[in-house]
Amino acid sequence: MRDIAYLRDASFCALSGWAEYLSAITRREPHLLAQSAEDIRACGRAGLVILAVDRSADNLIVGSISLVPLNVTTDGRPWFELMMVYVDERYRFPITGLDIVDELHRRIAHLNDSNNLLSTTTNPSEVKSGIRVGMIHVSFTALPPNVRRATCICPADKIGVADPLTCPQCDCYCVARVSRETWERLGCPPIEAYPNL
Repeated sequence: MRDIAYLRDASFCALSGWAEYLSAITRREPHLLAQSAEDIRACGRAGLVILAVDRSADNLIVGSISLVPLNVTTDGRPWFELMMVYVDERYRFPITGLDIVDELHRRIAHLNDSNNLLSTTTNPSEVKSGIRVGMIHVSFTALPPNVRRATCICPADKIGVADPLTCPQCDCYCVARVSRETWERLGCPPIEAYPNL
C-alpha cells in the first residue's frame, strides 16, 4: 500500500536534492516551463511549494506544485501562478487510483485563498484537474494587462514567436484558469469553453 504524504516548508528541506530533482523535471516535461533549482528552493523557503512523497518508497518525490509570485497586483491583491504541477507517471490516477494532482491543487489553493490565483497550461490532463477543483477558464484578454504581461513569458522556441503577448497558442492550445474568488474579483468575465479536451 502506498503511503502518500504532502509536505511543505521545513518538512521537505531534509530531502536531499529535492530542488535539483524538480528543476530537472521542469526541463524535460513539455508542459512545464524550465525553472532553476535556486528559484524552486526560494519558493520552498517562502512556503509556496507542496511535495507529494511516498513514505512507503523511502520518501520518493511523486508529485509537486508551487505558487510563483507574478510580482503584480490588482486592487492591492497580489497575483500568484500555479507552477510545477507534476505527478510521476507511476503515481498517476489511471495507474494507482490516487488523486494526487487534485489533492496538490486543493492544498495549494488553500494557501492562497486571499490572493489572486492564476494557472496557465497546455496540458489537457491539468485542465481536467483544474475543472475538478473549481478553476474557471477565462480568455487571456480577460486578465488585467499587467497580469497577462507577467504570465505570458514562454520562450520563442516553445511558442514560435518572439513576443509572448502575440502567442498563437493563447486560448486554444494554452488556457488560462483562475480561482473562483479571483474570477469574482475580475468582475465575472465570460467563462470560456475548454479547448482540446
